[in-house]
Amino acid sequence: EPELKKLFNEIYTTGDIPHKWLKSTFIFLPKKVSASKCDEYQMINLMGHLLKAFLKSSSRQNQRNMDEDLARNQFLFSKGCGTREALQAIGVLFQKCRDQWKDVYACFLDYEEAFDRMEHKEMIKIFKKRNVNTLDVRIVKTLCWKQTATVLVESQEIEDVVIAQEFDRDAYF
Repeated sequence: EPELKKLFNEIYTTGDIPHKWLKSTFIFLPKKVSASKCDEYQMINLMGHLLKAFLKSSSRQNQRNMDEDLARNQFLFSKGCGTREALQAIGVLFQKCRDQWKDVYACFLDYEEAFDRMEHKEMIKIFKKRNVNTLDVRIVKTLCWKQTATVLVESQEIEDVVIAQEFDRDAYF
C-alpha cells in the first residue's frame, strides 16, 4: 500500500489532520488594475498540496453518496449538471410554455459566496441530520474549527487568525 494512501487513511480514521496542513495563507488579487473596493478583489486561499490531495481524495469517497441525495434538477453540484445544462433546461421550459401560450415567471438568485458565509455549526447539524458518516463530519469539524490563516494585504502579513465560524474577507479591507 503506498505511503500517501496509508497516511490519508490514518488521518481519515483518527481525524487528526497535521497542524501544518491546517495553516493557509489568504491573498487578495485585484480583478482590475485600479481596484479600490472589496468586490474588485479576488480572494485566493493558498493551502498546502497535501491537504488539497487529502480533501480531493475524501470528496471522491463521498461523491457517490451526494449524487444519490441530490435531485436530478440540482444543477452545479454534480457532473453533467453545470451551467450549460441549467440554461438548456430553462430554454426548454420557456419554449414549452410559449408553445402553450402560458406566462413564464422566472426569478434568478445570486448566491455569491453563500458557502463562504455559512455558519459551520448549522452545516454540522445538517450533516448529522442527513446521516453523513461520522468520520467525515469529524474531518469537517477539524477544518472548520482548527484551521488557521495568515492574511496578506498589500504585502503586509496579518497575524494568524483562527477560522472558527466564518471568514469574512470584507473585515480585512
